[in-house]
Amino acid sequence: MAIIETQTIESINDQDINQLSSKTLIRSFGQSNDSIELTIFDQNGKILLVDEFFNDYTPYYDTPGTTSDNNKITSIDIDFEQVLQDYGYNSGKYVMNFSFQRRILTKGLNKLFYISEISPSRREIRIKSDTLNQESFSNAINDLSRILNQSNFIKDINLTFGRGTVLLALNALLDKDNTGLIKLYNPLPNNLGINSRFRIFEEVINPFEVTTQMANTQTGTSFGIDIGPPNFTLSNEDIFTVPSGYKTFDQILNNGATSSSFNNIQGLLSGSSVQIDLEFDNVNTPSGYHFENFIHFSSATERLRNFKYKLELLEQYSGSIAKLDNITGNITSSNFVTENKTILGNKQNKLIQGFDYYERYLYYESGAFAWPKTNDSKPFVNSKVNSAAAVSWFGAPIDSYEDEYYGGQMLSASKFDDCNQYNLVSTIPPHIQDNTQNDKYTLFVEMIAQHFDGIWAYMDSITDINEAYSGLKDGISKDLVLNQLTSRGISAYDQFSNSSLYEYLIGDDGTGTFQFGTDDTATMISASNGGSIPKGDIAKEIWKRLYHNSSYLLKTKGTERGLKALIACYGIPETVLHVKEYGGPLVDKTGFRTFSYQKESQMVSNENSPSNNYDFAVLRATRFFDDNAWGSNAATPKSVQVRYLPDNNFKTGTQTILTTGTNGNGKVAIQISQSLNNNLQESGSFAHLLIVTGSSQENLTSEKVISSSLIPFYNSKPWNISVTYDHQNTKNITAYATQTTSNKNTYVASCSLDAEDYFDSVIGSLGETLFVLPLREDLTFIGESDEGEKIGYTGSIQELRIWGEVLNESTIVSQSLSPFNYNGNSVSSSYEQLLYRVPLGSISDLTGPSFDINAGQNKLNHAPDSSKNGFEGLSNIYYFPGKTVFLEETHHLTTPDTVGSGMVSDKIRIDNGTFDDNFLDPFTSVETSPQDRQPLDYSDVGVFFSPTFEVNEDIIYTLGGFRLDDYIGDPTHYTSGSYPDLKTIRDIYTQKLEKKLGIGDYVRAIQFFDHTLFKMIKEFVPAKVNLKTGLVIEPHYLERAKVVGTNIDYEQKTEHLVKYSPSGSISSTNETLNDVVIDVVDYIDDGSYSTAVENVAQVNRKSKFYILR
Repeated sequence: MAIIETQTIESINDQDINQLSSKTLIRSFGQSNDSIELTIFDQNGKILLVDEFFNDYTPYYDTPGTTSDNNKITSIDIDFEQVLQDYGYNSGKYVMNFSFQRRILTKGLNKLFYISEISPSRREIRIKSDTLNQESFSNAINDLSRILNQSNFIKDINLTFGRGTVLLALNALLDKDNTGLIKLYNPLPNNLGINSRFRIFEEVINPFEVTTQMANTQTGTSFGIDIGPPNFTLSNEDIFTVPSGYKTFDQILNNGATSSSFNNIQGLLSGSSVQIDLEFDNVNTPSGYHFENFIHFSSATERLRNFKYKLELLEQYSGSIAKLDNITGNITSSNFVTENKTILGNKQNKLIQGFDYYERYLYYESGAFAWPKTNDSKPFVNSKVNSAAAVSWFGAPIDSYEDEYYGGQMLSASKFDDCNQYNLVSTIPPHIQDNTQNDKYTLFVEMIAQHFDGIWAYMDSITDINEAYSGLKDGISKDLVLNQLTSRGISAYDQFSNSSLYEYLIGDDGTGTFQFGTDDTATMISASNGGSIPKGDIAKEIWKRLYHNSSYLLKTKGTERGLKALIACYGIPETVLHVKEYGGPLVDKTGFRTFSYQKESQMVSNENSPSNNYDFAVLRATRFFDDNAWGSNAATPKSVQVRYLPDNNFKTGTQTILTTGTNGNGKVAIQISQSLNNNLQESGSFAHLLIVTGSSQENLTSEKVISSSLIPFYNSKPWNISVTYDHQNTKNITAYATQTTSNKNTYVASCSLDAEDYFDSVIGSLGETLFVLPLREDLTFIGESDEGEKIGYTGSIQELRIWGEVLNESTIVSQSLSPFNYNGNSVSSSYEQLLYRVPLGSISDLTGPSFDINAGQNKLNHAPDSSKNGFEGLSNIYYFPGKTVFLEETHHLTTPDTVGSGMVSDKIRIDNGTFDDNFLDPFTSVETSPQDRQPLDYSDVGVFFSPTFEVNEDIIYTLGGFRLDDYIGDPTHYTSGSYPDLKTIRDIYTQKLEKKLGIGDYVRAIQFFDHTLFKMIKEFVPAKVNLKTGLVIEPHYLERAKVVGTNIDYEQKTEHLVKYSPSGSISSTNETLNDVVIDVVDYIDDGSYSTAVENVAQVNRKSKFYILR
């Protein structure tokens, strides 16, 4: 240890000391009322410790061996190093302040005085005492005045408020109202105010201050490994919260908060109640009473009586405050009124803050088992004790059956007490309980029992740690789940660690407003009708989900399944946040790699028995096949597509999906017909795809074309129905039904009909109208359109598209991978050939009544270029919204093939190997290397929000699968600053865009998600993973920067053409050659290549057989 500095502290500044006459005085120390106060500071001046009765020193007296008051201490010896070590300060820099005090006026160290009034200058204070009687107080103030005014020298009389706050007193006076007045040398600090308590002492000598530097002086044998120095190079990228600045205690507790919120917080922080989540309203207990959840040793009836008594006190205090508020005149602002209101308010606050866990529930919550409230939303207002609601709720115990209010909570409480074998009062012998003189002892035992109830409740909650339920109030207590998560090796984080105490603990903003608004005036996303959920409970509910799924999370840690489960625990759907893996392009260029993910949408559905015209869905277009009905800007429709989900309740018989005709009379229909084959397992789920023709709806039997194979139409998944026809040329109708399963197996069924005679006979007459509706033949009436057609259907439909080109089979099959793809046969087809696209729930909500498509054309038609339709029959196209069903399915998005990595989902592949056994060569392997057969895989993983993903998804929807290399690999664009071919395809896509991407809106939307998820994800991926999390802004597929290539200038230069001969003679001629470099491969041998001529205008390697001269 090293002593850096020692000094004495003066209470008076140097300027005032110079104006006073001085005299040397010999002061003595060692009387029975003398003591030393030690204050230890750290190097920043922060108080670490205050010992008001320090005695760790060795005194030296005038007469050694005696300690009487007449034998004064001449000196003392203090071992500064040992003192610091005794207090546990073994290393660092410290300041020790020794104050030599003599107690006056009172004998002990208790603070018997308090401030009752402060002057504006804060140099004068009025003091009182609630401990001394009036006579003792008056004598003390008079003695203080005499000491200050009648002494031959100025004595240092100080007021100490504790924690190192000492003020010098100059004068004192007993006022007429028997209060004391004290004049201070320095103003009263701002942290002291009314009711601040202090004691008075005389400073015998000036305080002594020592500054020391302690080294690590621990002795003995050192075990273990020494802790190294701090690591200042640690990465802080995982720190998700921004620390707040330093705040005072009042700032943290929000000094401007309402008394109700403030008392609520103080009660939670005071430690007077057990911090555990208890079920105060759950009657599912062995006894059948909710008291069993939180009362074990005490009496339920006494707990209720005690709370009622406290409410009566609160009402009494409130009534007294109201009377003081009603006082009029000058006395309203008098000290008497102000002080009494303050005292009563403090009593109220202290009483409320002292509530235990059950009393807090009764006071702050609402419900059948809480004290009756006069309002329905937080903050609740308790009913008066004597109100009818409160009297009825409180009731009377079992032994008061003649009471008018027999029943209520007291009846349940008394019945519970009778059956509670653990009631501590029951251990008192009856002869003691029956003696009324022992009532105080019985009450004391009840108090002890209530104290142990809190301990029991905590211990009982520990027994539930293995009950892992995801609900906030079920299973393990929300207050214990974090420790259990940590014990299982799962770190959990709190996204609200910087929230205010009010938001975090009770869910309000400190002003009593529970549904408080955010900066954009929106309410909290966690708000409910009963008030906002405390932010701490939001975090704890996530912890409970993690704990509930901890076994699965640990078992699948490091896998895609594990990450998806982790994301689900945070309440984020898989359809919103995807797990993206990355790989290279396929070696086989006949297909595309895909990224599989979940997608949620809606479908228009019909109920079994609709009640009005709009409970079914149908789209009807008159003159649909009439060429004269289509304008000059539009192609004639040649393909119709719709997604159809059959209704398994009506899978017997035949269902019509699309039909033509007028007034419901069909001429051509696309149907599905169930097949019952005893040889097929679950054959009831299979059906044929049919093309049916006939002269009327009732006569659709003249010709049927059955698909080549059965398909599982009734597997409860949507099917893509596509019908292609060219009534102007081939007169051929082809129907397709396609579906891709979650594991990328694709069903394809098709049938075709040569309908040349049919088209020639009916076009222009009865066959002009197209109905898009799933029609069930056994329904004769479901609803009715405005013209009286009887249309009925069952099932659900989505994504109606009308094309101006005949879609080929490869396009139709590729659309089944990602059902929302509306690409055609080429990248520009969606813009040039898609005439109509009605999402019917794939991208928009389905609400509102029926409407004419002509009136809402732009709203209904989502084709990229709706101006190309030019259909004059628009006024007769109707869409009747039906009921909606929600659908979640797996989509397989085709990713563009390009150099580098892209999103993929087929990282696990079965490689059977390939062999070429058509040759026999000892130096060539007949087996192809897996690296030549399989695409590259990367260790990149992305779990992030990105607006670019939404753009890329829409690009694939619009253009379909394409190879990016076809648009960026042209060598003629080497010196260009961009990719002209890529710009062409980008222009095709951007034709449909009306405004820029709102990245700001996207970012504002995702900020409500729990950002600590990404920190958890980092702990759940393998160490080798190159992880991207959070928010990622990156270029989309059609946005690619290009480095300008160097422009090569071929200059004409003259070089020598050399002829070599064995005789050694060399002749040369001047020839014009391009400035190029040629590497010599065949060396010239002597004599064997006598006529060889070689270009020797080279830079690197040269022939070793000759040297140019």
